Amino acid sequence: MRLTEQCRIVAKVEQQMALVDALEARLAASRATAANLLNQAARRSRRFAVRNT
Repeated sequence: MRLTEQCRIVAKVEQQMALVDALEARLAASRATAANLLNQAARRSRRFAVRNT
């Protein structure tokens, strides 16, 4: 394999790894948002239950 081909492959792998890193960060942010929403819904549900008993 020629050096130019190896350099092209390495560049493509680095590009793909950067994409994976960005997707992992977005996934972590989405999971944090989902957890926050779930906690807020649980708190509101408890407050509603207390008011209506």
